[in-house]
Amino acid sequence: RSMTQPRYIVPGMTVMVTRRTLRRTHLFRPDPELTELYRYCLAVSAQRHGIRLHCAILMSSHHHLVLTDVRAEPSENLLRTAVSSLRRQADEQHGGFGDAPKFPNSMNLELLLRGHRRGFGSACLEHVRRSLDRMRAGGIYDQLAGASWNTRSSFTLPPRRSAYSRQTRNWS
Repeated sequence: RSMTQPRYIVPGMTVMVTRRTLRRTHLFRPDPELTELYRYCLAVSAQRHGIRLHCAILMSSHHHLVLTDVRAEPSENLLRTAVSSLRRQADEQHGGFGDAPKFPNSMNLELLLRGHRRGFGSACLEHVRRSLDRMRAGGIYDQLAGASWNTRSSFTLPPRRSAYSRQTRNWS
């Protein structure tokens, strides 16, 4: 799983995006046809979603993109696809998404809220509420950063206590 921090996209802001495979496995083989297909898919996607693509570098195990999101608002189709994917990954029992290790991802919850506001169904809002309720009920709270965190699937306290968690308990 990627541990990069989510970023908020501001209209007109230029960013660099890098995605890597796990354990240095090869995703792309050196092939001119594959490179051309990658470029074509990027161009179509950029045009469809209002992205200005400045640079794209495709390596065997990762890629780099430099882009500007002119609108900073996902298109209807992109938002519908993302919300649909998140709803399939939703953990209905424990809240959040997927199995352990489970870390709250505010960007996913915000995306579901956007979907709810755009009329994609009340299930989006219900899952956000369920996730936040389960996090609160699990008792894990980072006193310094003001956010919940976890490594289990049920948003409950992990079995071992670190010096960090002892310190934050002392401050509360």
